[in-house]
Amino acid sequence: MNGIAPDLKGSPWFLLLTVANQLQSQAARSQNRKCLELLSSFTGRQHAVLREVCLLTMTNPSGISLKQLAEALNLSPGTVSEAVETLVCKQMLERTVCPHDRRAVQIRLAPLGMMIIQTGITQISDQVSAFLKSLPETEAEQFVGTLAKFYQFIQQEMGL
Repeated sequence: MNGIAPDLKGSPWFLLLTVANQLQSQAARSQNRKCLELLSSFTGRQHAVLREVCLLTMTNPSGISLKQLAEALNLSPGTVSEAVETLVCKQMLERTVCPHDRRAVQIRLAPLGMMIIQTGITQISDQVSAFLKSLPETEAEQFVGTLAKFYQFIQQEMGL
């Protein structure tokens, strides 16, 4: 027994988080040895920073400010700055001077970080596609529709 109450194991949120964690773990294992060693050296906070930079730079490809990143993570700029510095040293992120304000920096994925994230996304997408193909078409459509509704609900609840 792993300490999780039996009634929680069957709950939808627990199942959803478990599946997400398993997909992420499988994607990480699919990386080459050097990338896997690099990923396993990250702290939880560094993983969170990397994931948030990836998400935020989808709408801001030139980069995001340290303040934006800290606000998105609900952490202090100092705490986020330490994690960013470590990820810059590991060549996962890069900092550039903001063209509009030379005192500010923009943070974005470095080429190595982009490659690792893209490989993981491809691996997860392949697994999800294989699952959806295993379902009858109507069940697959219903599953995707329900997930989309859940996503919209969470976005509205969180005010995003």
